[in-house]
Formats: sequence, structure tokens, C-alpha cells
Amino acid sequence: MTSLKGTKMLKKKLQEVSSKKEIIFIIDSPFPYYSGGRETWLFHICNSLITNGDSIYLVNQKKFFNMKKPFFNLNSKVNIISVPILPRFIKTYWPLGTLFRVANSYLFSILCYIKLFRRFRRKKPLIIAIGSGFTALPALYLKKQGYKYICCVRGKYAYDSTLKTAIFKKKWFNFFQKLEIKTMKHAEAVWANGYDTKENISKYIDQNTKKKVSVMPNGVDFQKYKSGGIIKENIIMNVSTLRDITGIREIIKCIPHVVNKNVKFVFVGKGNKEPYVKLAKKLNVLNSILFLGERKDIPDVLKQAKIVLCVSDGSGISHSLLEALSSGAVVIAWDYFKYSQLIVNRKSGFLVEENNPAKLGEMIEYVLENYDKMGQIRINARKSVEKYDWKNVTQRFFKKIKPFI
Repeated sequence: MTSLKGTKMLKKKLQEVSSKKEIIFIIDSPFPYYSGGRETWLFHICNSLITNGDSIYLVNQKKFFNMKKPFFNLNSKVNIISVPILPRFIKTYWPLGTLFRVANSYLFSILCYIKLFRRFRRKKPLIIAIGSGFTALPALYLKKQGYKYICCVRGKYAYDSTLKTAIFKKKWFNFFQKLEIKTMKHAEAVWANGYDTKENISKYIDQNTKKKVSVMPNGVDFQKYKSGGIIKENIIMNVSTLRDITGIREIIKCIPHVVNKNVKFVFVGKGNKEPYVKLAKKLNVLNSILFLGERKDIPDVLKQAKIVLCVSDGSGISHSLLEALSSGAVVIAWDYFKYSQLIVNRKSGFLVEENNPAKLGEMIEYVLENYDKMGQIRINARKSVEKYDWKNVTQRFFKKIKPFI
């Protein structure tokens, strides 16, 4: 009897050991010192894996000298392997800026490959590249050594990579797209961060690669948005990095079209505000604008908004959109697939013509005038994102990696 009990206990322990996973994440940013959509996703996934007792290795870029404290409180059990890169003293939009960036990306890929090959040539854990192209290139190199890897596609890689390119824009676009296709083609699986991203990459990949593509969305901590306060002021909010691609200029240009002048446009996010201050002064709307900078208390900040604007270019089910829909505010977004994959026009939010500041301003005015009638739309918005709670997203993650462990 004792022998049988001991055998069962041994079998249980062996099952527990065999169920533990070893995973390597590669990200070409100084995460956890840097914040963004993919960094937020990685933070939640890493902490879930550590809670599960798995061994996690994070390969990142070495933090910049001015980064004193981490933005994310990453679990201390995550093993961090930092790779140095050259200082970014050359801007992308300079004549040789893109060439310098490519050289820096190659340096990261090669050093990453060397470090991983030396450390894991016997174990060969699963590699998950949080990005295609150069981010997944070290995994592609290691594929020949028997490693398996998953390639995460986070938006329009070739488009974003050449957005500020000064010269040979078309050639650089083709270069980045070919690199992305190659890293997707040889991956065990390709995870797109939205149904729009999946549709976009399906236009230029072969049939075999298409079969490997599925959606791995961002998530939201739904419980943090459960209760909202009483909103008294007409606060119009946008949460994103201060860049042209996130629609900051279009928001500022829409302000003159808002008849109600008792409003405040609040921008939450890191980045250089000076170009947008200059534009606001030119349009004589600076008094209607407030820049809060980067914040960690996004749920509390969003609860103060009547309207949240989601007007970024790009693709994917963005973390900021999920937060906006969860917040209880009325969401106004551009009318294209990035947003319409979640928002049903006039049922869970409002969709307006893309890159049209006048239409955006008119819709803001309409929502403010009819805000007391927006209760059901706000309820529908919250219901539409319940399935993207981090608990559900992490369960989806565990299910998708199971065949490759």
C-alpha cells in the first residue's frame, strides 16, 4: 500500500515537472523600462507564466542611460538578458537615418543570437519574438539549430519602419517587407495582434504561412474599470504616444470645429509635445489643451473623461482602445477596420471618416449635446471588451503555445 502511494506521489511530481515550461521572449525595446502596447502584453504574460511556475527568459535592449526606474514592476523571477545597441544619436528622417537604424537592428539580432546560442544550445526553449522582421531574426538564425519560434506581428511593420525614411522610401519598404515575410514563413506560428492585422498580412504571404496565422490580442484589466465616478467637466481624452501616427494633429485640428468651448482636450502619453503646442498656438486653441505626459494610473485618469478619442493609424486591437471601451466613456474612433473590429457604430461607440478633423469635431459636439442619452452605448462598450480581460487572454496564450512545448 505504501509502495503504491509512493509511486503515485512520484508520478504526480514528474507530471508537475514535465508541465513546467521554458520560454524565451525577444523584444527590441528596453522593457520593462519602456511602455507601449506590446510591452503591456508581455508584462501580463510573463507574470502569468511565473505564477504558473514556468522559467521565463527575457531578451531585451539594454536600458538607456536616462532610464532610472522600470515602468513595469516585472516579477523578479523573470531572467533578463540585456543586449547593448548603439546610442540613437541619428534621427530616422535624416538622409542616413534609416541605414543607421538597420545597422543597429542587425547588431541587436546578431548579439541576441550569440547570447542565446551560448546559453541554451542544449535546452532549446520555445522562442516568442514580440515583433516580426529584425525582432524575430535571432529566432530565425536559431531555427537551424533546432529551436522552435513564434512570430508576433504587431501592426504594419514595413509601413511603420519606413514612415520617416528620408530617401529610397520604396526600396526600404520592400526590404522590410521581405524581411518580415521571411521571419513569418519559417515560424511555427504567426500571431497577429488583431483581425485587421491578420487581414493585412494575408495580402502578401503565401498559402502555407496563412495557415499558421491566428489572432493573439492585447488585453485589459477589466476590474480596474468596474466603477466610475460622476463626471462633471467636458473632458475629451486621448491616450497614446505623442506622434503624428497616433492622430494628435488631427485631434488638435478638430478643436475649432467644436462649438462648445467649455471643453478640455487632455493628452495622456509620453513624447515631445512641442510640435503640437506650436500647432495649437497657430490655431489659437492652446487654452483648450492639457498634456499630462506618461502615466501609470490610466484607469483613474480615463474615468474623468466624457469622451475618449481613438484615432491612431496602424493596426491591431490596441490596448488603448480596450481601455477606452472599458472606461465607461463614450468612444469616438476613425471608421476603419482597426476600430470597427470592436466598435459597432452608434451601438458601442461612434465611427467617423478617417483623417477628417471637421467630422471628428462635429461628432464630439453631437456627443456632448446628447451625453445624457449615451448610457446604453457606454454599457455596450464595456460589454464588448469583457472577453479581452487579461485572464481570458492569458488562457488563450497557454492554449496556443501547448503544441510547441
